[in-house]
Amino acid sequence: MRILLVDDEPDLRSTMKLLLEMDGHHVDVAANGREAVQTATVRVPDVIVMDLNMPVMDGVSAARILRQHPVTQGVTIIALSAFLSQGDWRERALTAGCGYCLAKPVDWPHLRSLLSRL
Repeated sequence: MRILLVDDEPDLRSTMKLLLEMDGHHVDVAANGREAVQTATVRVPDVIVMDLNMPVMDGVSAARILRQHPVTQGVTIIALSAFLSQGDWRERALTAGCGYCLAKPVDWPHLRSLLSRL
């Protein structure tokens, strides 16, 4: 599966990329929502795993744009955030077009299970 991994934290991005690749996935990375939109529209992934709270462009804004773009409108977006239990982050992510919301720190068995079902 081709996955676009989007997170502004370099260490987390590297670790998650390695773990996903060890599971046999092809992983592209982006450091913010703007890079995610640029990358996803050129190299259309099967799934986008995206942090919500990032500089430059957050994951909610990126999800809205990706849902409106013809080549990415059907791509599954999994939101990752440590803020899902605070405020309206979960509702905003789902309204923007994220299909799933997972809390950080990432529950790897849950993420693996979700990816295998997709």
